[in-house]
Amino acid sequence: MTYKQKKEILEQYQNAVHSIKGLQREYETWLTIGTGITQKLSPVNAKSGNSDKIANAAIKCAEIQSQIAREIDIAEKERLNTTALINSCVNARHKDILTMIYINGLSKATVAKDYDKT
Repeated sequence: MTYKQKKEILEQYQNAVHSIKGLQREYETWLTIGTGITQKLSPVNAKSGNSDKIANAAIKCAEIQSQIAREIDIAEKERLNTTALINSCVNARHKDILTMIYINGLSKATVAKDYDKT
């Protein structure tokens, strides 16, 4: 396995985590839209078309929840692959550093600072 292939495998878990976080932000946006419309409804305004907007927001939220569940399954598999690759390292310090970056999601600058390196 080449260095490039190893790096791609290591990065896949963090990519999956970022994807989930993005979907969570999108879900919160749609939830806010649906909630905002619901709060503005009044008995006088019943035929304003807001019910379609609420339904669309609810459908979008449900779709995103399903997508998040699929992404979590993918992330779990990627985490196992990443952990296996990290554990194949002989040097314990390298394992720690790779875990901090590719499992815990710390930046390389933060890890370097922790180890007093540039």
